[in-house]
Amino acid sequence: IRVANFHAATVHAAREIVGAAGCSDTSQISPEHIFMRHNGIHVKSYADFHSEYFPRIPRGALLREDYRQSLPAHIREWWAAGKEIFQNSDTEAKAVARMRRSSSGTFRPTTA
Repeated sequence: IRVANFHAATVHAAREIVGAAGCSDTSQISPEHIFMRHNGIHVKSYADFHSEYFPRIPRGALLREDYRQSLPAHIREWWAAGKEIFQNSDTEAKAVARMRRSSSGTFRPTTA
């Protein structure tokens, strides 16, 4: 019963927020409707915050080295970090694939 009451109160509060934003449906809520305090003083919409820190990247731009160099440094760093993570996870996935469960319930490497 407590979970049902909490859920009902949450849905009610969400509907009030959507109405206060001048929208009739949650699909109409966009980053322009949500604001946050920035640096303790200034107020910015999430749309402003998002465009400042996450600029639009044209389709395929990360795949072209020449265009990638013109992107902001934090985007290039993010791309390089993601590439490193996926390369490492691929290696780990291959290692796990070479493991098999023994009768004792522990993992041990298979002989290749």
